[in-house]
Amino acid sequence: LVNAHPSPRLLMQMKCVEKFKYERGQKIHKDLSWSEAMQAWVDEGYADRFSKVYRDEVRFRDLYKALTSG
Repeated sequence: LVNAHPSPRLLMQMKCVEKFKYERGQKIHKDLSWSEAMQAWVDEGYADRFSKVYRDEVRFRDLYKALTSG
């Protein structure tokens, strides 16, 4: 599905933000809006890391783990 999307990179980053949104919401016991999640994603440096780590051949699970571990 990701590879069939016109912009696999954009779709992959949106999947990462969606998982981040869920995990952050669980951690703070609040349902984050997409706007809040996107802002935190950028402010905390995940968007920058994504641009350095993303490769078409990397699976979502591996990419997200690389972005959020350590």
